[in-house]
Amino acid sequence: MKDKIHSHTRLVLSIVAAGIILGSPNILCMFQKISVGNWHGFFVSTFRFVITSLTILSPLLVVKISVRRYLLFLSPFGFLVPVILFIVLMFHKLPTRWMIYIMLGAQKYEIMEFLSGMWLWWLLILLVPLLLFFNAYWLAPSNKYLSERFRAIAATLAIILFIFTISYKAIQRKTMHSAVKVAVRTFFRDTPAHTARRAYKAFVAFKTEKHTKTEYSLPELVSKKSFSGTPEVYILVIGESSRYKNWNLHGYNRLTTPQLNNNKNLVVFNHVISPSFNTTVSIPLIVTSKNVNSNTADTLFSLPAILREAGFFTYWISNQTTMGNNIGSIAEEADTLIHLVPKEQVAFDGELTHIVANILTNLKTNTFIILHTQGSHYPYQNRYPENFEIFIPAVEKNKHIPVTAKHKEQIINSYDNTILYTDFVLSTLIDNLKQDSLRAALMYVSDHGENLFDYPHIGFGRGFGKLSPELFHVPMLIWTSEAYKQANKELVNRLRKNSQLKISTENAMYTAIELAGVYWPDFDSTYSIASGNFVEREQFFLYRRGKINYNQYFQTGK
Repeated sequence: MKDKIHSHTRLVLSIVAAGIILGSPNILCMFQKISVGNWHGFFVSTFRFVITSLTILSPLLVVKISVRRYLLFLSPFGFLVPVILFIVLMFHKLPTRWMIYIMLGAQKYEIMEFLSGMWLWWLLILLVPLLLFFNAYWLAPSNKYLSERFRAIAATLAIILFIFTISYKAIQRKTMHSAVKVAVRTFFRDTPAHTARRAYKAFVAFKTEKHTKTEYSLPELVSKKSFSGTPEVYILVIGESSRYKNWNLHGYNRLTTPQLNNNKNLVVFNHVISPSFNTTVSIPLIVTSKNVNSNTADTLFSLPAILREAGFFTYWISNQTTMGNNIGSIAEEADTLIHLVPKEQVAFDGELTHIVANILTNLKTNTFIILHTQGSHYPYQNRYPENFEIFIPAVEKNKHIPVTAKHKEQIINSYDNTILYTDFVLSTLIDNLKQDSLRAALMYVSDHGENLFDYPHIGFGRGFGKLSPELFHVPMLIWTSEAYKQANKELVNRLRKNSQLKISTENAMYTAIELAGVYWPDFDSTYSIASGNFVEREQFFLYRRGKINYNQYFQTGK
């Protein structure tokens, strides 16, 4: 009798242990919510933990199956738990499909940079749940089944929870059909199996994007409208994760752009959005004719190829790895492609200014330079030299802390230091272009923004399934030299006139082409901010399988 009781106790303990381990990401969320005094979030995480554990173990409640065999079946999902725990520990969020997609696009140096100084944490998070899970497996007696009574009690509890969830969702959604769908999704969405499903979908989307090479054509009869007799220079700087809200130039209460603030030849644009918070999507929208309405049947043009056809010598100089995706195929259309450092490493963006300075000393023909920067790419503390650590306390270099509201001050200080350094890089490039009689222009635009604890329910970063204006609202500016301004007074006046209109980064390519004085018969000047024919359009961003009206969604009033 004692052996039977002992055996049944081991059986129940093994099941409870397995449920706790597989639902441990929600347990971690529970403690994180308590640590910031979010009791509503705590109760939600507790509820989600209970239903996740019940969902995972539900086959044992309805089918007479050996517990040990079922735990062996679950073991592949057990290997996912450490990864999910690590994400929750760092970001206080369960992984979403978009987050996994972004992580798949990370380069080796980015992963190593992110994990630096965290190897012990990672080892503990990797080993402890796995050891506990397999201990639960060995704890379960061989060929033993749950008693009918235990199964009936657990099944009743699961049914009550499901009915409660449907009722709660019905009150929220006001329709029973929608409530049932959401309730079913609620029971499955936090399980390791559903995370595996998200990962698979993200992997398929990533591989499709990586191996689908867009073909770019050339418009007919491309030419430069006029030639001044001396070489002209144009620079397009593509920022990274730089958000409008943190630029002092745009009204931020910190002095993050002290040098640009004093530049009288700048035209600053205040209502610019990027249609995507994913770099691999957003950059083609900047440097090609692709837009939110494009489809596979459209004929697309790329900026480097058009300028090269117009007689410009083109450079693509990158401080990011752009090989193996659509960005790489566009970069390869330039006459010269330069990667600042090997793809396993990263450098400060200031190094780009030295390469540009060398190009300018040997200027022989019209030149167009595209600079792809690191900008404000996370981890922020590694994007600027020590002498630019002005906003303190900042995160220590090559170290990481959980990106939570608890560390908000340090993280935002580090981020603001990246904007301060961008201000220096752009001002240095402009100083290099300030040569007597040189017709030159520089355009800066960021690929997308970032969440920085602006809203308690969103938190940090991108890809968590939570949208905010800060993800899409980006800084954009154009500088012109005195010689260029004198020769193109009407164009510069049009830039200033259009600076307060609704603009998308889709307008960047057309504007750069018009700045450079390039033309072809079918050129659509309604997309160029520098044109008198510019048409202000509704702003849309891409999300999941469609496009969303930015101003309607966020009710910006613009």
